[in-house]
Amino acid sequence: MKELRPFLFLGLVLLIGTAVSALAQDVARPDYASEPAISYVEQLSSDDVEVRRRAAYILGRMDAPADIAVPALAKALSDRQMETRWYAMDALGKFGPDAAPAVADIVKSLESELNDATVRRRGARTLGRIGEAAKEAVPTLEAALESDDAQYRIAAAAALWQISSDD
Repeated sequence: MKELRPFLFLGLVLLIGTAVSALAQDVARPDYASEPAISYVEQLSSDDVEVRRRAAYILGRMDAPADIAVPALAKALSDRQMETRWYAMDALGKFGPDAAPAVADIVKSLESELNDATVRRRGARTLGRIGEAAKEAVPTLEAALESDDAQYRIAAAAALWQISSDD
């Protein structure tokens, strides 16, 4: 029996961990959006960098109408602050195929020298989430397969697969 104690303890720990995880999933998600989506869209034009960054972040986590949020988030991809561009790119990815009107802006962002590897990786993932409607991005994603950044190459390859698998 003594030799089973470590296994019983491990089993108990796993059981408790699973129970805690299940309970955590039942906890309501925080309500990020205390204002309507249009308010956060307007905040993307603020002079305050923190306000713009927070607005992009929240638009990616709330149930914002795509016809209101996508054009504003696409414009935010050229924000002068890098983190705002990160959050805008992530937010566009949450819209999936509804973010198709932003494909040209996403491609431009991938090709921009101003963006870091994080923006490019997130952009490739976003194009993959858009799917077939992002076909115009295929040449840019194919070029990304030659990048020095392995994570970007992987994200581009996955995006190409997602875009072509919608056929």
